[in-house]
Amino acid sequence: MATRPARNKPPPDREVSDGGLFSARGSIVTHATAFTPAAVAVTPALVVGPTLTDDGYQALRSYARTVADQAGVLATFASHDDYRVTDFSAIYVAPLEWDADDTAPLVLIAEALAAGVPVHVPQDPADAMACELCEMTITVYVEPGHRGDVLCGQDRFLDLSCAHCGEGADHDDYMEVVEADETWVFVHKGCVAEGRRVHGPDAFVTD
Repeated sequence: MATRPARNKPPPDREVSDGGLFSARGSIVTHATAFTPAAVAVTPALVVGPTLTDDGYQALRSYARTVADQAGVLATFASHDDYRVTDFSAIYVAPLEWDADDTAPLVLIAEALAAGVPVHVPQDPADAMACELCEMTITVYVEPGHRGDVLCGQDRFLDLSCAHCGEGADHDDYMEVVEADETWVFVHKGCVAEGRRVHGPDAFVTD
């Protein structure tokens, strides 16, 4: 279970150990290179919502995983307002309530609108779609494919690169969605097993 950071403050600096980049909680992010948007095939999306309470933070974290699963994008859940919104492909607004003094999501939405970064508000349940391959119900905005097809994140896995080894996916080693430094990323199942074998069972956070 992730721990909510201090109010509207960036997470602590990450440390490099044993050739891998670790988050402040000790979760391995990549093996040989720093985890940056350039290290993987997909630019992260930023998911905004409540940050001031533990329950709100956990709900935001959970919704960010839904965005990663369904949209096939890296999904950072915004625990503070100190982000450069232009570093993200889009802003997803979580369908959650937050207190009036919880200003971080409003600040980020305003900055994104001013910068021309797409802002995806929660969809009406009537607008839910089904993945054309697996029929998963998709409740978040998904960019249609070049043929107009709608695919969930799990069926877009061949377009992704592993955040651990940097290599692409294949049919013999599917991707899992794991958390690294407040971002849900995609990692080969084999890399998850290797990371846990080398660094312990908490090397990748999956729930």
